[in-house]
Amino acid sequence: MDLTGLPIFELLHKKMTWLTKRQQVVSENLANADTPGYQTKIIKEPDFSHYLGGVRETLGVATTSEKHFDGRSGIMGTTTASPTQSGGGQVSPDGNSVNLTEEAMKIADTQMQYNMATNLYKKHVQMLRMALGRGGG
Repeated sequence: MDLTGLPIFELLHKKMTWLTKRQQVVSENLANADTPGYQTKIIKEPDFSHYLGGVRETLGVATTSEKHFDGRSGIMGTTTASPTQSGGGQVSPDGNSVNLTEEAMKIADTQMQYNMATNLYKKHVQMLRMALGRGGG
């Protein structure tokens, strides 16, 4: 069964591809943590907003204080899929800008998001099997 034509599977495939590229970039950053002059590379998250079909604008979060997040800002990134140099952060005396703590946090976040995406993929396949009468397990 070809699932690539279904929007949810297309979205999950795109997300998992980005997460794989992100893991490669983070690994490269860690491998060059002691390389003089190495600049941290980042890979920006693709824009998934077109998959939401306008839902994002209609759903709102009630805020009772100006300090509350509105739930709309900073959710989706830009569409850049290639690594770019990081513009900020601390630079060591040898010119290296890799922050091991930040890179470790990116690894954990990437793993968590990848696990979530694979679980969603499995659940949707189970739902399709159940709908087709082939069992959901």
